[in-house]
Amino acid sequence: AKRHLLDAITRFPRSVGLKLLLTRVLIQEGRHWDEAERTLHDVLSLEPGHPEARRQLQILQQQSF
Repeated sequence: AKRHLLDAITRFPRSVGLKLLLTRVLIQEGRHWDEAERTLHDVLSLEPGHPEARRQLQILQQQSF
């Protein structure tokens, strides 16, 4: 799933939905925390007030991985 999402994001780099889906996959895998955080920052650069991205980023930053 991750590979397909990355391919889709390459084609549609401004897609907030695809980036959020990628972060859900990364978080669910329980690995690649830095990549999930970077992707959430990307979402917030596109939509600064996005509630899900802000919430997920806050949760990631509170965790000690």
